[in-house]
Amino acid sequence: DDNGRTINYLYSSDTGPLKTPGDSGELITFERLMSMLRNRRVILTGVEAVDSRWPALPLLDVRTLKTLP
Repeated sequence: DDNGRTINYLYSSDTGPLKTPGDSGELITFERLMSMLRNRRVILTGVEAVDSRWPALPLLDVRTLKTLP
């Protein structure tokens, strides 16, 4: 997060496949993406949002995901 703390929980409400960036536009499931990223460091960017199911929990509507070496 902005304070340098690690966030270790991701959730997707999308039930369909996600489109990967680039020319191929490959489709991938959220579960497959998470298995590919397991134990890797990533940087997520996006817009802070609120979900009515969890009004006290700030959420990040992810726009980009980058892996770190």
